[in-house]
Amino acid sequence: MDALVLRDGDSLTPHSEGPSCLDSMTAYAPLTWTLPVFHEVPPVVDGGPREGASGTTTSDGTGLLGYEVAEGDDSRAVAERFGLAMEDFVYCNPNLGGATDHPHLRPGSTQALRAPARS
Repeated sequence: MDALVLRDGDSLTPHSEGPSCLDSMTAYAPLTWTLPVFHEVPPVVDGGPREGASGTTTSDGTGLLGYEVAEGDDSRAVAERFGLAMEDFVYCNPNLGGATDHPHLRPGSTQALRAPARS
């Protein structure tokens, strides 16, 4: 939703394409969404491949961005490799379903190592 259209006697109606000339509008306003970061994830440092965390990393030039899961990788070992608490690792990867105890990693998948890379 990127705009709200308010009509006489109508409730707020979301529109994604802006107002139509056929609408009888009372008001129109474009919306800009800004949300603060609620969870700060510390910068990560690669402690090097180890048992349970032997996958490869990706970078965007400003630091580590992602981790490609290898066969036999374990979520706890991957988090430890990068100095992340399990809570931070799971926050960066909502695809893990919020299971902070021991989420399953699928070989070949890419896991985010910082919050802006969440998907």
